Amino acid sequence: MKRIGLTILILMTAIFLFGCNSTEEAKNYTYTQENGVYRVQEEGLVIEMDEQAFADQGERDRATSQLLQALEKAKTFLTGRQAAQTQVQCRLLSGDGVSQVRDGEVDIYYYDTIPQPYVNYMVQALLGTDVPDFLREGVAAYGAQQMGESLADSYAQALQPLWAQQEGEESSGSHVTLTDMAKALADDEKFASGSLAEAKELGDMLAGISEQADGEEAQNYHAAYCIYAGSFIEYWAEQQGIDTILDWYEEGADESAMEESLPLLMASWRQEGLNS
Repeated sequence: MKRIGLTILILMTAIFLFGCNSTEEAKNYTYTQENGVYRVQEEGLVIEMDEQAFADQGERDRATSQLLQALEKAKTFLTGRQAAQTQVQCRLLSGDGVSQVRDGEVDIYYYDTIPQPYVNYMVQALLGTDVPDFLREGVAAYGAQQMGESLADSYAQALQPLWAQQEGEESSGSHVTLTDMAKALADDEKFASGSLAEAKELGDMLAGISEQADGEEAQNYHAAYCIYAGSFIEYWAEQQGIDTILDWYEEGADESAMEESLPLLMASWRQEGLNS
């Protein structure tokens, strides 16, 4: 059974996160409309938008432009690679729900309300999701970072005080690397012990999320897991090159082939990467 690249967005009244999407003037696109859904197809991306959430042409155009830019950045990161998917279908949905990524498909709830990592989504959708959690989430986070997108501005926005660059300065996240964030988490008392510390083990992400005491801890666990996974991929890429990692990803990430070397790599990352 394929694992779903799941973006856990626990919807609680205590979550006060607001998107910071681009305000650049967007191109005008042509949409079809059927059964309460606007649809547009452009450059390998099919977008469907709930009519009740995107009644305004300008909002539709801005969303389309942003998602096309995210897809282009994901493709740039994967330049020279034969992606598993040549087309991505993205649905922008209204109502309560959980944003998620599958092979070639992205479902996004609360577009432009809750910050979400669009380049990250597109990397996962293009490469496929039937790989271990740490690899899928880590490569997507690393690839998005290479293209200028930071988890500090999406999943981990609420954790920004941990890695503010200096006292009194609020970090936007754009200049904070995955390993900067991972080190801050590893040094923080709340994340260095208890159930949240398990995120650093890079095991089954959804199992770890389900074990958290409440929605806030589940959201923080998910953010921490993705940061640690991205930091591990960043460390691994520095040691062996990103092509080595992507080769394994494309081959289906058979863990038996990495049975001996993977634990050693992870141990080295925890000792050296997080403590340097």
